Amino acid sequence: MATRGEKKAVQYWRMAARREKRSRYVSILFVLILVGFVVFFSHGYSPVSAFRSAILVPFGHLGDEGPGISDPGKLSLAILMIAEWVVIWMAAESVIDKVVTGRFDEVFLMKSMETRIRKMKSHTIVCGGGRLGREVARRLAVSKLTYVVVDRNPGVVSELYKNGLTIMEGDGTEEAVLLKAGIKRAETLVCAFGKDTDNVFLVLTAKELNPKVRVISRANHEDVVSKLKQAGADEIILPAVIGGKMIFDHIRGK
Repeated sequence: MATRGEKKAVQYWRMAARREKRSRYVSILFVLILVGFVVFFSHGYSPVSAFRSAILVPFGHLGDEGPGISDPGKLSLAILMIAEWVVIWMAAESVIDKVVTGRFDEVFLMKSMETRIRKMKSHTIVCGGGRLGREVARRLAVSKLTYVVVDRNPGVVSELYKNGLTIMEGDGTEEAVLLKAGIKRAETLVCAFGKDTDNVFLVLTAKELNPKVRVISRANHEDVVSKLKQAGADEIILPAVIGGKMIFDHIRGK
């Protein structure tokens, strides 16, 4: 499987090639418009009228409304019109190809990621791709531990995917999504949702699917700790309490 650096390199060169191709089309179109300007100007059009008429050539403007254009001139403009439409069509095809190819590449890579997730064993599932969840995932990645982040927000999924994290889209509180993430093969589940109710429900669902999985849950309020314990959480972390203690220790100079 290609590394993150290799993927970025391929994407960079693809983008560079597409930019070069689009720049080439723009340059050719500019030259064709310039040729049209010369044809109109040589037949008595003012510079402004010649330029406006040259731009309108792709839309069938062959100089019928202004000073007379000779037959050879009209033939040149007709050929020019065809050439400009060919360039415009090729440029449009390039843009469409960028959109379609980009989406295909993303779908293909996401499918590859799903295949990798299906092969995971004794891994960590991080439910919630917010600041806490992505920090946990980042440290797991640095430590080269097997993990997958689950988040229901497509924007978060796309962002984490671009940052090279193993991610899958879905609502982590749903059984089907947890099963897809490999909850029955997982060693640890991190409940990192911003809402305590989501974390409680997630703990209940996960323990029902895999009673042996180690569950580490976030709690935003102390009064929900007992509920998380009753649901089956093995360890409960209160970020506000930990953060407050660290600040206090710094104040005391520890």
